[in-house]
Amino acid sequence: MLRLPPAAQQVLLTPTAPRRDRRTWGPARAQKAFVALALLSAVASAPASALATRAAAPPTPTPPPWTGTLTPELSAALTKRLGELRVAYGIPGIEATMIFPDGRSWRAHAGFQDYAARIPVRNATPFPVASVTKTFVAALIIGLAQEGRFGLDDLLVAYLPAAAVDPRITIRQLLSHTSGVYDFFSNVRIDGAILGCRTCAWTRARSLAYVKEPLFEPGTAWSYSNTNYVLLGQLAEAVTGEDYATLLRRRFFEPLHLISTFVQGKEAAPYPIVHSYRFTSAFRSAKPTPLWDGTGISPFRSLTTAANAAGDVASSARDLAVWARALYGGSVLGPAGTGAMLDVSGSVLLRSPVAYGLGAEQFTMDGRLAYGHNGRLLGARAAIRYLTVEGISLAVVLNTDRGNATAIVNALAAVVLPPPVPPSPSPTPTPSLEAAQVAVN
Repeated sequence: MLRLPPAAQQVLLTPTAPRRDRRTWGPARAQKAFVALALLSAVASAPASALATRAAAPPTPTPPPWTGTLTPELSAALTKRLGELRVAYGIPGIEATMIFPDGRSWRAHAGFQDYAARIPVRNATPFPVASVTKTFVAALIIGLAQEGRFGLDDLLVAYLPAAAVDPRITIRQLLSHTSGVYDFFSNVRIDGAILGCRTCAWTRARSLAYVKEPLFEPGTAWSYSNTNYVLLGQLAEAVTGEDYATLLRRRFFEPLHLISTFVQGKEAAPYPIVHSYRFTSAFRSAKPTPLWDGTGISPFRSLTTAANAAGDVASSARDLAVWARALYGGSVLGPAGTGAMLDVSGSVLLRSPVAYGLGAEQFTMDGRLAYGHNGRLLGARAAIRYLTVEGISLAVVLNTDRGNATAIVNALAAVVLPPPVPPSPSPTPTPSLEAAQVAVN
């Protein structure tokens, strides 16, 4: 299990901007942030008498250490909470798994993999995991770099000379979403093409045809782009001569016994995959609208194949929890590779709203450090987390896009982990009239 030194943990636990969206962030995007920092600098240089009128920010609550394990009572509480969350969000089908440090695991499911036929979800039922796919592709690329196939700071065009990208883009910048490459899913014209023939299989070339001009010069800003990972899948194939689905299976799926995990459109489903659903109303009583197209690919063939290596994997919550434990715990890539993946300093320096490493995102869960990734497609949501200090991994998958996977993993974790200890109260200075006037302005 990878353990970060205390100093590094303190840096990584520094709060980042809230995750509101995935727009481009960089020097230009953060102009207002610079103004705010300038105002803070002015306050910091103000006379002590003026500073005395401002209340200090309250200290952050400290999470107590957790030394428990899975008990029958805890298992029942988790299962009950999962059922409550399914009802609260009106989710057709859901799976969740939590693996504890001693290897014990809680697994539960609720609802239906086929709502119309009332076929229930099973523990091994695969769900589309959307962008959680990127965790597998990132691990593949880092592993190939460790083998000397290329360097992470090598130029992409050295291996894909025909790629229509800025020739200065490095492999690391693709992994970290700092390449500036336009996200083909952001092109408004692609929706009509995907929905116009839902049973059509998309090629990589067709998806890349929707890429527009670069958003910024490589390395100068951060912007989430599915195009980055489509190119990384192509890179893996170019240097190995094998399909990336074959590489993922041989390197990760089979060694870790991920029995429900497969690449849609390239491999056969080991178990019947869920049907995905959307809703035309926010009311919990609304009936789900199926997205199933009869091809055996979920949500449907055109969307999933268009996502390619950026989002075409399907898996179960059990498999994803095993994967998160192995990947972020350090057994897949070793200390050096895992450290590179979890290094979010580049995105923090670019003032990104997301603390993002190489295919990994940093989270805090009630003050506890965690790593993972979210996945989102029409009709699908997924989330994986690994709490580094506690050694707990957690995964949730849904067959609808109206549930909040992040809220669900947080709610399940809260059943297990004690809440942070509130800090001791400190006296709050009474603001002066002058300070109140400044606040109004």
